[in-house]
Amino acid sequence: ALGLVNRGYDTVVRPTLELPLKDTACESCGQCVSTCPTGALTAKLPFDKPGPWKDDRVVRTTCMRCGIGCIIDLHLSGGKISRVTSPLRQEVNDGNLCVKGAFEFEHVQGPNRLTRPLVKRGDALEKVSWEEAFNAAAAGLKEVISRFGPESVAVLVSDNMSNEENFLAQRLARQILKTPNIESTNPVFGGTVALNDVPPSYEEVALADFILVVEADLPEDYLIVAQKVRKACKNGGKLGIIGGKATRLDGKAAYVAPVRTGDTPAVLAAFLDLIKGKKREKAQAEAGKETAAPQPAAGAVKAADLNGLAELFLAAKSPVIILDGEKITAEELAIIQEADSLSGRKGSGILPLFKGGNTRGQLKLGISPYLLPAGIKARNRGLNLEQVAAAAGAGTVKALLILGDGLKNEARYLFSHVFTVVLTSTWRPDLNKSDVVFPGATFYETRGTTTSCEGNMREINPAFPPPGGKENWEILKGLANALGSPIHADSPDEILEQMKRWLFVSSLGGFLSGQG
Repeated sequence: ALGLVNRGYDTVVRPTLELPLKDTACESCGQCVSTCPTGALTAKLPFDKPGPWKDDRVVRTTCMRCGIGCIIDLHLSGGKISRVTSPLRQEVNDGNLCVKGAFEFEHVQGPNRLTRPLVKRGDALEKVSWEEAFNAAAAGLKEVISRFGPESVAVLVSDNMSNEENFLAQRLARQILKTPNIESTNPVFGGTVALNDVPPSYEEVALADFILVVEADLPEDYLIVAQKVRKACKNGGKLGIIGGKATRLDGKAAYVAPVRTGDTPAVLAAFLDLIKGKKREKAQAEAGKETAAPQPAAGAVKAADLNGLAELFLAAKSPVIILDGEKITAEELAIIQEADSLSGRKGSGILPLFKGGNTRGQLKLGISPYLLPAGIKARNRGLNLEQVAAAAGAGTVKALLILGDGLKNEARYLFSHVFTVVLTSTWRPDLNKSDVVFPGATFYETRGTTTSCEGNMREINPAFPPPGGKENWEILKGLANALGSPIHADSPDEILEQMKRWLFVSSLGGFLSGQG
């Protein structure tokens, strides 16, 4: 994005060809700031006066702005985050960050953070004590359950909550409230199938001899993985892309198969047929039999592109298939899994990526109407996100718990006839429709763990206490206690140990035997 403009003594460092920065190849990663040898480039600090500011301390944690799980350092000065950097020598992101991880943290210390619990009295929300808020939430939920039954309650959980918080949320829903209606605020409809496989690591991506990217804009949505792909290409690996959107990786690809909207399943099926046909052709040739070369199905994708992709895939010893887990459907994923099984790779070569900070952890812990912890299918299936919105509007869902930030189009779920409890970090006008509001913590204020897209559990450490004084796990514990079902854990570490034991039991098929 930056280059040398003019010549000789007039040479200056500016955006390439003096274009506006937004019109260059800039990815807003911030590396120009961290590598500038003179200090001429600096990041804007969230303070009233310019620096220099000295770090009071540095907290190492895991970024949850997406599911990659980058390791970050939070630099604190005057009780605020002044900047975010990343250690250079580590296995995840090698010191690199995207714009969200590096710069989008000012909301954490903004003026709209909630500091006190709120309870509706009359037509307005009033600040109350924690005990009053817990009792009001518990009383409302108990009344709804006693009148309409537990299936009239739904629980929506943010994909930016820690593993420990997700674990308590599913216990609250399934064990205490006894409702099957538990869902993520950002559900993944096709990616759940991939949970049975151990995905390749990011380092395996960098070492792959062939990478196939399916319906994913890596530079835009998953910059760190895009850098791993570029590293693989630099080392001689080949890149293929199947997708409906042009990306900044297209120029490095050996083959790009552009797909029209709705054609992805057919193109993937044709790709799979080519792989099967080429393997069959090779086997027959080795047996001395003649066979016609397989031909891809007709369509918008050029035959040469699909043929080339199939040949590279079969020739590779360590192919990796990267897909956007939030866009892929179950049908498309099933085709990809069959293709992966025909490769020469040992173990799964499929890496689903998620925009949610802990989507993989959520699915593993049963934050789904279709799954129990450890990926066990639920016998008593609950309502999905769209069904919860429709049921709330129709009045069949009488009580709703929204736990954490990030629910899109929140107004669709908030109705005056639905008893609503919200745990959130930031005030917004839609909350006026709620009955109880708990001031929640962001991941910058959370202690616990998260699960990355490559399946590794990583540690989260708080930079400072949440403005409301309680972490999310403490709020969930307080609500459970008020409902008459105490949770016996006094720290995230204790919750983690309980979670590990439950996941082990779940893997044996013994979890909630009467609830599934």
